[in-house]
Amino acid sequence: VEGGHREFFDRFLMAEGVRTLVIVSPWIDSLGEMAEQFKSMLTKVEQEKIEATVIVRHPRKEPANYPAVTQLSALPSVRMYFNNELHAKVYACYCSPYGFAYVGSANLTGRATVAFEVGVMVEGRGDGARVVDELARVGTVDLLNRAGTFTALGST
Repeated sequence: VEGGHREFFDRFLMAEGVRTLVIVSPWIDSLGEMAEQFKSMLTKVEQEKIEATVIVRHPRKEPANYPAVTQLSALPSVRMYFNNELHAKVYACYCSPYGFAYVGSANLTGRATVAFEVGVMVEGRGDGARVVDELARVGTVDLLNRAGTFTALGST
């Protein structure tokens, strides 16, 4: 999918009846090229009280994550986790009438819009429903039960 994560978040912003959002990315950039899309995502999550799970590298290890982590952590419906060994990039959305997910090489940064990235968008209907569930599980179960994942922003 050309545009990878950008296409995913464009779809997320247009989706109706969103119940859950999962973001797994070592880096999240809320500034620069991603600023407008990131702000729109925050607004939608806040206004629609969307349950979101975010897993990212801790800002002490990756200072560029600090602005995004601070903004996401301020939302009551966001559960923030850190894993400094994280390299996976998975984004999943459960909405009406069916969900969708993206898995690929693109980090949630503006750099991913100019670098050559590869990814797959999966529709959550038919056989794709199981795939979306498995991808969402990476951020809602698998990584949460993995050694090295923690929740405290003040931790290292």
